[in-house]
Amino acid sequence: METPTVVFAVDLKAYDAVNDVAKYAVEWAKRFRADIYVVCIANKKTVRDACLADDEYFTVHERKKFITEGCIERAQSLVDRIKELCRRYGVRCQGLAGIGDPVVEASRAARKLNAAGVIPFGVPPERLAKKCDVPVILMPNNVRSGIYSMIIDRIPVKSLISAALR
Repeated sequence: METPTVVFAVDLKAYDAVNDVAKYAVEWAKRFRADIYVVCIANKKTVRDACLADDEYFTVHERKKFITEGCIERAQSLVDRIKELCRRYGVRCQGLAGIGDPVVEASRAARKLNAAGVIPFGVPPERLAKKCDVPVILMPNNVRSGIYSMIIDRIPVKSLISAALR
């Protein structure tokens, strides 16, 4: 039987919470014996809006190049950090970093990998649930004690994920 894959759709704004993201990823992977695929895409609209200002130091083109390269580098750094933390706990993890629409890229990766589910971390879950062909696993924002306690407390979520992984 093939090992299931869970896609983690991570927003670039989660850069400072990389340890929390990795912790959730490891907990999911261990709990369901799954591999993790991290998708960290900087929102192209945010990058575009940041590039519009022209000042005395940079032209719009130079600013766009600088911001774009910085976002890609930061996204790749986040993916690499999560991969490293997952590797420490014996969880296989791969990733994708870039600029685009995070919802579209996460749903595309889930479809391509035939993922068992998608876990949004900072990516709008409502849009993701509409776009994805696979189950989107929603986590309440107030859960701080880890994903395991959330699953125990919310049986329907557990059964939805278990059914998806069969």
